[in-house]
Order: sequence, then C-alpha cells, then structure tokens
Amino acid sequence: MMGVYPPGSVVQLTDGRFALVDGVNSVRPLKPRVLVHDPSGARNEALLLDLENEPALGIRRSLRVAVVARGAGRADAVAVRRLVLRSRRRHARSR
Repeated sequence: MMGVYPPGSVVQLTDGRFALVDGVNSVRPLKPRVLVHDPSGARNEALLLDLENEPALGIRRSLRVAVVARGAGRADAVAVRRLVLRSRRRHARSR
C-alpha cells in the first residue's frame, strides 16, 4: 500500500528530528513507522518509532535528501543518507 509518506521518504518530525519512513500505516496514514536519526546516538543504530503509538509526535514536513543536506549540518546530512541506504537494504532483504 502506498501512503501519504511512502517508505524511503525523508521527513522532519514535530520535535525537529529527521527521520526516514520505514513502513506505512494503512489505518492512520499520517502516522507511519519511522527510523529516527539521533545525532547523539550510535552511528550504526537508529530508533524505530511507530508514530501511531506516539500521540505527541507527528510529521512536520516531508523533505528531499538534497534539502536536508543544505539545511542540516554535514553530520546530520550524512546520517540521513545512511538511514536511507540502511532502509533500502532492509527492504531489499525482505523481498
């Protein structure tokens, strides 16, 4: 199913963090499952959140990776790109 935010979309959450959409929620399309970039966390780990279970958190806007690279610090842009690549690998393995 294709949602408002398809898997692989880069988004900014209402708390300002960047995330990558990992899965669609067919019941609540505005509350997908996301991989959250945490600059203070380990580089190879990302927090997986189901926004349906996070009532205070939502998506502020959808972004292109190039926009993230311009608007964020270099470390954030690299981390978001890594999230994109990790998500693509995960989806390729599950097929």
